[in-house]
Amino acid sequence: TEIDALTERAENAGADVRDEIAGLRAKQDEARTKLASLRNAGDGAWQDLKAGMEMARDAIGEAIESAKSRFNK
Repeated sequence: TEIDALTERAENAGADVRDEIAGLRAKQDEARTKLASLRNAGDGAWQDLKAGMEMARDAIGEAIESAKSRFNK
């Protein structure tokens, strides 16, 4: 939802902001792929995938905050 809101605001922004949002979309797709793998994983793989998902969640959150800060300047 936040990525969609940033995309709407970025229509009038520079190319660097649009590129950052494209990066967010890529990270979002990666997180979805990892989640799909998680659904098919056994208990041993769960811990590995859980750690990866947490890192992806944190990276996406940081990227969203970074993009938001560009709009507040």
